[in-house]
Amino acid sequence: AITEYSWNCNDGTEGSEPILTLVASELGDISCSLTVSSETGKEGDASATVRVRESYSAWTFMVFINADNNLEDAGLEDVNEMETIGSSDQVNILVQLDRSSNYSNADGNWSGARRYRVTQDNDFNHISSEVLQDLGSVDSGNYSTVVDFVEWSEENYPAEKYALVLWGHGWSW
Repeated sequence: AITEYSWNCNDGTEGSEPILTLVASELGDISCSLTVSSETGKEGDASATVRVRESYSAWTFMVFINADNNLEDAGLEDVNEMETIGSSDQVNILVQLDRSSNYSNADGNWSGARRYRVTQDNDFNHISSEVLQDLGSVDSGNYSTVVDFVEWSEENYPAEKYALVLWGHGWSW
């Protein structure tokens, strides 16, 4: 039988019950450790970190566009189509667009990968959303590039629900 619970958190919260209730007074991470002791003298330890955020959106849509190929024009066009709606307080539309310098001269003919939070505009010929990150050359065919985009999205645009769109030729899937 368990005889003792001991919670200690870096915000000063302590407790001796099986369930600990945290009341956050500021944004950031709260790290807590738990020690459980039994009547027989055995102990077990666990820890957890809770991230306190200002708010969560209802949705974060992540659109991973691999247009570093002959689909470059279509990738640029699709981002411009997303800009006709744009993000809101409740819905984040995030794009990682990887393009080539070989297929299209549109939108400044930049190459490499960029990340955007899509904002609303009515210009169908130019991506007006702010470049949040310019990643330079990446391998968009490598699964770890997708994983990095998903982790960045979750870290920077938390939501109750997530959707991931993988955009490209689809070869090798």
